[in-house]
Amino acid sequence: MSLPAAPNLPVILVTGVPGSGKSTVSRILAEKLGGEVIEVNVFAIEKGLVVGADEDRGVHILDIDGLRTALRRELSEREGWVIVSTTYPEAVPADHVSFVVVLRCDPEELAGRLLSRKYEKPKVIENLEAEIVDFCGTSARHHLPGKPLLEVDTSRISPEEVADGILEAIRKGVVQSQPIRWPRGPLVIQRLKARDP
Repeated sequence: MSLPAAPNLPVILVTGVPGSGKSTVSRILAEKLGGEVIEVNVFAIEKGLVVGADEDRGVHILDIDGLRTALRRELSEREGWVIVSTTYPEAVPADHVSFVVVLRCDPEELAGRLLSRKYEKPKVIENLEAEIVDFCGTSARHHLPGKPLLEVDTSRISPEEVADGILEAIRKGVVQSQPIRWPRGPLVIQRLKARDP
């Protein structure tokens, strides 16, 4: 498969809930394109842009405005392909993004992935709810309007196949894919809530 030509701003934003495959797919894309990966959470820690912690949810509270400014500066200095991986599309400056990828995962599969990572049940449920309502895709469409956007179901294909599909979509010039829906998602949450802790 031929690789897509690099646009003027060769930045691919990869977003999705935890467990959707962001880190692995971003790494594979960078390898295939000869580019680099910026993990936004790691970047925020390195730049001192963590302003607190939500102990109940077990997450860092990020300075989104500060992150956007720092990422704009960072991306302006990079050459070649950059893959930006984040759960928070609003932290990435829209004017520096050429393509958006939203990784989606069937709630049944996602629950298994998160439980295998030893996530607590409330945290699993929170992420399943975010997946069902397409939180990351909705945020990306709102904060990066008009950007080419592809949603990819990562539930039952390998990260390598996901990356190849993304590169093929970029090469073909996909402009906007339809959001993926999980009509049975609430049933997965209901079953999970009924399980013993």
